Amino acid sequence: MRIRSYEVILALTTTGVLSATPAWSQAGPRKGRPTGQEIAAQAKGARLNTANATRGKLGEKHITLTPVDPGQPKSIGDLEAGEVVGVMEAEVAGDETGLPVGKYDLYAAKVGDKWHVYAEAHGQIVQEATRVGLGERKRGAGAKPEFVAKGYGFILPLPRNCYYPPCPGDPDPFPVLWFYF
Repeated sequence: MRIRSYEVILALTTTGVLSATPAWSQAGPRKGRPTGQEIAAQAKGARLNTANATRGKLGEKHITLTPVDPGQPKSIGDLEAGEVVGVMEAEVAGDETGLPVGKYDLYAAKVGDKWHVYAEAHGQIVQEATRVGLGERKRGAGAKPEFVAKGYGFILPLPRNCYYPPCPGDPDPFPVLWFYF
């Protein structure tokens, strides 16, 4: 059971004092890599945002990324623990990883201190993105993912509550997850 960011965990301390801990502190980086079955199960419940699908082109072939609903993930802690971030359909093999042509659920997670994006199909992790990071864009960036042809990747906008720390000099940061296959 995943703890939602609006819940509070109550605990009795060793001194007998009842303390409240924000639930987001219970989520966070994973200790290990997810399983393909875990990703597939979460993907079944994901709501896709087809209005913000992006289609990139390499030669005559297309790569399409359909992100999840803009309300997902709910917090940076949820994203660190692991969330399906979209579905990618590729008509061309991955430029950097050799990811085979196909349709994949994309799952982002922070394992230890590093970000990872996994491509899953039929309950199996098929490939992991080579370069992954969490960053920010300037205000006014669109809500649609941006395709990057060189390296075959995407820059995926995230909900504003999925970024930390706020960018100095920009009071309204626009968080993004970037990854390359």
